[in-house]
Amino acid sequence: MKRMIAIGLIGLGIGGCAVDPISDYLRNHNYKAITPVSDGHYVGGIYPKNDLSGAPLILLTDVLDKNKAIEYMNTVKGNSSLSTEAVNKTYDIGADVEIIGYLGATLKTNGIKKFSVRASGAKEYVLSQAKFKQLLDDKYKKLLEGSSVNGKYYVYSLLKVDSLEYEFFNENDTKIAVETLENLEGKIKAKIGPEWKVTKNASLMFDEPRFIGFRAKKIHTDASGNVVLKRAPINDDGPGGEEPRPHPEGPNCYRDCP
Repeated sequence: MKRMIAIGLIGLGIGGCAVDPISDYLRNHNYKAITPVSDGHYVGGIYPKNDLSGAPLILLTDVLDKNKAIEYMNTVKGNSSLSTEAVNKTYDIGADVEIIGYLGATLKTNGIKKFSVRASGAKEYVLSQAKFKQLLDDKYKKLLEGSSVNGKYYVYSLLKVDSLEYEFFNENDTKIAVETLENLEGKIKAKIGPEWKVTKNASLMFDEPRFIGFRAKKIHTDASGNVVLKRAPINDDGPGGEEPRPHPEGPNCYRDCP
């Protein structure tokens, strides 16, 4: 069954709010943000940690060529539109903001205190437990021979949007001039990725499909040697303990880092 996503349009308005709807949605649905946003993710990848850092044990593209991998992704895709009840609001820039939280200090030192956000064309890719076990037993088995997947994590869900756009305001809810963002464009791209661009309307956006969130399940074997899958808590960073969510001003990489 395709999962429907409550997604949304968040406009500009008056008054700040603690958490913007995109951050709220990611957290309430146990997603971790993918920062920088990426167009190169696939379900089914197995990673040593729950933040997608470190070298993956195996990826879907290790067993399927790119065209076949895209076809596979289409079999687990559900379409939706980004909509929310929160309309005509601005939101305070803080440590609890996903996606652009890493820009917090840079924005604040330039008089940017609030933002609004708009997203469109959301899609969710959900790999069932049965499909993942089929991957393990069929396509992954040979490449994983001699490697243990016990305690590792596999990506079972991805959230993708066609576009994501932010507008920024000072503490008095006055929109920031385009020149301010243009002067910051280099720093912005260095922190959250080269996909972002400053528009003539003084907004920051990407307008090509990108993945913005993922969910993972932990793998372990039971006493009989059977693979058992459990949803990983959003702050579970690996076997042996939990670590807090990274602070948006700290180092981050949710895709395959060198």
